[in-house]
Amino acid sequence: MPFTHDMNKNSFALIREIKSVQNQLLVHDLPLIDQLTTLVLRNATVDQSELREIRFLFVKLLSMLSVHIQRESKIVYPTLLRHEADAAPLSLAVEHVTDSLKEHDQIMDVLRQLRQVTHNYRPDYRASSEIKLTYEKLQALEKATIELIHFENTQAYDGYTA
Repeated sequence: MPFTHDMNKNSFALIREIKSVQNQLLVHDLPLIDQLTTLVLRNATVDQSELREIRFLFVKLLSMLSVHIQRESKIVYPTLLRHEADAAPLSLAVEHVTDSLKEHDQIMDVLRQLRQVTHNYRPDYRASSEIKLTYEKLQALEKATIELIHFENTQAYDGYTA
């Protein structure tokens, strides 16, 4: 999900691009990985305790990303656009961006934990095709999420941080 880095892009265009990526995550990527982690956990053996941890961390990530994306869509981005139109104070925009940045850090922490539990998304050579696919999709989710957070932090939130 590469972003365009057009420095002349207005805030509305930036937000539209971010929402498109967020929609891809919410509608396609997260539900698919939810199904995969559920399937993998159902078929896990007693000696595959890491699969329970992966499912736990994914559910945590799913919840965090869903709440975060909804909050940005309903509160943060409208406030940034209202501020640009001189209809919302800068302090309110900065407050919302600061909260989003904290959420970004929390999301990144869960991604780090997932990477650690999955040994950098490298399944055991004896792993089933479902486990291998789950690791592959988790790695792709991490990449997309990092790109999204980086784009928000450096493009959409530019000028609203201390």
